[in-house]
Order: sequence, then C-alpha cells, then structure tokens
Amino acid sequence: MPAEGSVFDGFTSIIAQDADTHPSYLPESVVSESVNRTFRGGINRTRPSIRNIQIIAGSGQDPIIVNDILGGSFQGAYPYRSTNLRTSDGILLSVSGVIYFLKIVNNQAFAYKIIEGNDPGMMHTWFVQAEDRAYIQNGYQNAIAWDGVLGTLEANQIQNGDYCEIVSVGTTNFMAIGAASNNVGVKFTAVITDSVRGTGTGTVKLPAYRLNPYLAKMPIGTIMEYAFGRVFVADRYNQIYASDIIYGQGFTDTKNTENFTEITYWAEGGAFSTPAMMGNITGMKVMPELGYNLRGQGQLVILTGNGAFSMDVSLPRSQWNTSNIQRISLLGRGCTSPYLALVNSELWFRSHDGWAFYSNTQSEFNRYFSLRKLSREVNKWVSNDTPWLKQFASTMYFNNYLISTVAPQTYRAEGVEGLNRYHRGMVVLDLDQSSSPAPDAQLQFRWNGIWTGIRPTQLLTGLIDGQKRGFGFSFDKDNKNRLYEFTNSHGDDYGINGNRQIESFFTTGRYDFNRSGATNKFLRKKITGGEMWMSEIKGQVESSAEFRADSNPCWSELKVPTTYGCDPCSPKVTECFPQRGGNRYKRYKFNTPDASECNDLAGIPSVEGSEFQIRINLTGVATVDRVRLMANIKNNDDSPVGDCPENNQECEPFLCCQEKYWNYNIVN
Repeated sequence: MPAEGSVFDGFTSIIAQDADTHPSYLPESVVSESVNRTFRGGINRTRPSIRNIQIIAGSGQDPIIVNDILGGSFQGAYPYRSTNLRTSDGILLSVSGVIYFLKIVNNQAFAYKIIEGNDPGMMHTWFVQAEDRAYIQNGYQNAIAWDGVLGTLEANQIQNGDYCEIVSVGTTNFMAIGAASNNVGVKFTAVITDSVRGTGTGTVKLPAYRLNPYLAKMPIGTIMEYAFGRVFVADRYNQIYASDIIYGQGFTDTKNTENFTEITYWAEGGAFSTPAMMGNITGMKVMPELGYNLRGQGQLVILTGNGAFSMDVSLPRSQWNTSNIQRISLLGRGCTSPYLALVNSELWFRSHDGWAFYSNTQSEFNRYFSLRKLSREVNKWVSNDTPWLKQFASTMYFNNYLISTVAPQTYRAEGVEGLNRYHRGMVVLDLDQSSSPAPDAQLQFRWNGIWTGIRPTQLLTGLIDGQKRGFGFSFDKDNKNRLYEFTNSHGDDYGINGNRQIESFFTTGRYDFNRSGATNKFLRKKITGGEMWMSEIKGQVESSAEFRADSNPCWSELKVPTTYGCDPCSPKVTECFPQRGGNRYKRYKFNTPDASECNDLAGIPSVEGSEFQIRINLTGVATVDRVRLMANIKNNDDSPVGDCPENNQECEPFLCCQEKYWNYNIVN
C-alpha cells in the first residue's frame, strides 16, 4: 500500500460532453454534464451570446399587432428570402391564426400583417417558398398564397398574374391591366402584355389570398417542399400532390405552382400514396446533389413515422406513371417532427429515440443489428421528451453547430385561444471537428451539452441581406412570444431589460487520482483542495465549485461564490503605442472542505471516497483553462475518520437539492 501523500487529478482541455457514459469511465477531456458551455478546439468557454430582436410595427401597420404577436399562441415560422427587387428578406410567422411577415433590419424586426382567418387553435402552420411566392397551410383550411410584396406598387411595377387590390387611383388606367372598374378597393388579377400595361400615378397592393382546390388550385395540405420547379404537398391522408411546373406554359411563371391541373392532364390518379407500413408523413426535404453532371437537386425524401421513402421527380411528368420513381429508403427509424436541418448533403431529423442523420441511419441499417443513437451523449435530456410533443422538436444548423430543442412543455395562457408550446432548452452538437485537438480525432460526435436562456418554440436560419443568421422564437417566462438571435460572439446575453450575465456550469467525470500510479479506484482519499485557471474574463465573473465522492447524489462546497474581474476597469498604463485592450485572467484556489460534514449514505466524512467529481458554476463570460483537484491517500482506508454517527434510516428517502439544468433564462 502506498504511503500517505498528496496526489492530484484534473483536466487541461475539454472537447465534449457525455452524459450517458458512467462518469468513472470518462477520459479527462470529456465532462459528464455541461450547461451553457462550448468546447470548440478543446477550449472550455461560456457559450456565444443570444440577443433579443425587438419586434415593432412596420410602416403603415397598426401598433397593436406587436401585442398580438407577443401575446398569441405560436404556430410556426419560416425564413423568406428575397428573389427580386419587389420583395424583402425576413421571416413568415403564424400566431393565433394570423400570418405576419417580419422584415429583419439589424437588430429589429418590422412586423406586417399579411392575412388573418386561420384557425387560432391549430398548433401547426406549414410554409414553403417557391421562388418569389410563399404558400401557407394548416391542414384543414384552403391554402394561402402570397407574392412576397410589402407596401404598394406603381402600376408599371405590376407583373402578369399578380393578384392586386387598388389602393389609390390617380391617373392610372387600371382597366388596361385587368381591373373591372377603376376604384379603390377593387381586386383583380393583372393581365399584362408588352403593349398593354398600366400607366399613371395609381398604386396597388398585393394581398395574400386563398386557393380553391375545386378550381384546380393547391389542395388542402400540411407539409410542403419545392423541388424541380414544382411544389409538393402532403395532406393529412398521407397523399402527396405535385403542382404544375413553373415553366409549363413555355415561359417561367412562378404563379403556375399554385395550379394543380397536370394531375388531370396526365391521368395520374391524383396523388402518390404512402406505403402502408411507413406510417404518417412527418417531413419532406429535397436532398442536394452537387458535382459533375449532377442537377444540384437530388431525390425528394419523404420521412414518415416508421422510416422514409424517396422519389425521383426529375423525370418529365409524362413518365412518372411508367417509371419506378418511388422507393423505400429507410425502415424502422422514423421521424417525429417536420422541422429538419440540412448539413451539406446530410439530413438531420428528430426520431422516436433521439436525433439522427438520414444517410448515417441508412448505412447502419445494412451493417448492424441495432441502430446507434447519435444523441446518446445527451440522452439524459432527450429521452424524457413527452411523446406527442416530439412533433414540435426543432433544429437549426448555424456556425457549425447543430442546435436542437429538447424538454417540450405546454401552457394555456388566459384569454388566448390555442395551446402555447415551448421547450426548456437545446442540445448542441459541434460539427467543427477540424479545430479539435488531434489526439481526440477519433471521437465521431462532440456534444456540448445543453444551452438555456430562451424557451424555444422554433429555431431557424435565414439569409438576411446576404448574411446567414440564426434565430429562435421563444415563449418566455412572462408568457410572451419573442424573437432572439444567436450570435458568434462571446459576451452577455441581451434581453428586453438589457444585458444579462450567462449562468453556466459543467460537471467533470470521476477522478481517481491515479495519474502517477500511486493509487487506484479502490483506495480511499481525502480531498484537501485544488485550483482553477480562468482566462478571457469579460467584466465581472462569479464562480463557485462543488464536489462529491463516489456515487453520492448530493454536492458539498469546495469554493464559495467569489467574484473576479472589475467592471468598469481602470486600464493599466503602459508606455507603448499603439495599445490594444485585453481580457483578464485569474488563477484561484479551492477551499479545504469541511471534514466534519458527513456522507450519511456511506457513513464516512463527505471529504473521503475513492473517486471524486467536481462541478464548476459560473455567472458571466470566462474560459476555464485547467482544473486541478488535490487529495491525500488514506493509510487506513477501512477506518472512517470524523464524527459520523451511525445511520439507521437507510430505507427513508434521501433528498438532495434539485439539479439546476433549466434555471437560467434571459427573461425571468
């Protein structure tokens, strides 16, 4: 037996979090739990900041629409990308049966009411963009079409097929472009040729309008996708319909995508049917296909509750009936949510047993007896999702992170028709593996644990003025819907009340102090203290530390909450030019724990055990570079030391403080 002496253990870098592997078997570079931390490049940082995007009424809009958005029930959102000078980048939004458009300008979102009249009690609204046109469905009412135009247009800006409403008359001859009468409020579909166009000073607006499926327009449906110049629509009976092609009349006209006349023309029987064993349609996405002699767009993948099938819709429509264009591509692992994310040529989706990649699941189906859970390392937070709420799980691919919602809940707000649904947090997968240390390159997936701060209802990315930006709608603790943006910068969060310091923590694996070979997992040790190195401290940061021995469910104090840094900070004068600012760094020691505190379950002092975990708690922005825990080896590891009375209450419940995974919110 080794002589009594001082030993240490800890880490110098962290690359990932694994909450599924037993903490005794984790390598030193992997933590057991992590909240609001990132480990890119092996650096243990506070996550990037999340900032509130203020929603205000757009030009000419009633300011009351802001309250309607904040106080209604969220039903869905979709990024809209401008395709011409008539449209703007932004986000389509459905709240309590009303469709809005949010025009994003810097850190503000200007809200415009597009159309109302949808059922406020529905919990889903689906969108798709086909070039400049957007289509909106809720599964029960006629589809809505919108041309993407905000405000008004001059007569000479109107295009053939535009659905117009006259706003002002002036001297414009609206009769020449299809209006029955030249009066304010008259609605018409523009019929324009090169020789017949409206002229003068009158203006029109292009309102959204509903499509009548009995007039060979888009059928009532749910999930939609745009591929190969057609809009594909799934209905609630698991039928898939394809629209007319945009250039079906010999020229490109995006309005053709609202028409479904080719179904009758080709005598196809109306729709594609889902194989019975596949279950309900739950998602739809066209896969990218890049390379020599390829079209850019590949198979149309339809995900279901029990798998997926693909359709080759690149063929001319006249060949669909005579070609084998529909094939089962995945069986046994289904999709639960329509909110999918494309990562290059891979598709990320929510399955019944966690999150999964489409192609990865396909390859495993042919090679293994069981399918690997790609979200195994965060299964602690994923596995307990309420089954019927998995349909609202949302994800986005932003800054090389896959950010996916977990822990769904519902809330019925007083006076609001419809049920509010939200998630308590997000799990985060870092795909930027090139920046990780070489020795750890064998790790396939690097989870960063969970992020909190908002209560997301949906995550999405949008290309705003040429910049890819990541957004999250949130149902905050004050029962208000808000829009937030995920940033690339490390700083405080920013909410409706200003800056908010991020609260984070991480829990290490169990240290057995055998780095020098002087001990092992069976010998008893006594914690004597330790130290932590911090850098990149921005402003003031409060930190504390806790520890626990072996399988003890409760934590003991290792470092009292202590504040470091200064805010504001008086710069140190140096005689050089130019000068640049820098963040502070700090090395501090842990306390010597109280040896009189007893572990009632083990019958020995809390400072003694064979293995120990550390939990570091932080409020503010800082990097944790290294942590070292110190201990002494006990000569007589069979004899408890300290005042620990005999515990005769082994069958009574043993209570500890509740874990604080979801405590931090930007809005309390």
